[in-house]
Amino acid sequence: MDAIQFITDYEGKKISAVVPYRHWQTMNARYIKLQNKLSVLLGIQEGITEILSAKQNALELQTLSDFLDECNH
Repeated sequence: MDAIQFITDYEGKKISAVVPYRHWQTMNARYIKLQNKLSVLLGIQEGITEILSAKQNALELQTLSDFLDECNH
C-alpha cells in the first residue's frame, strides 16, 4: 500500500486519510524537527523582545558571564 487512501462520509466528502506507515514516520520526523526549530526561533524572538524592552526602559540585563556563573552553582 503505497498510495494514500481516503475515507469519505456518505456525501463523498473526505474526512480521513490513511497514510502508509513509512510515509507517516517521515512526516512525523519532519514535524518534530519543525517543532524544535519553531521553539528555538520563538526563544530567540523572546530574547530579542526582552533586550529591546530593557533598552527602552534603560534596564540593565544580566551578562552572559554572570548567567554562566549562576548555572555552575
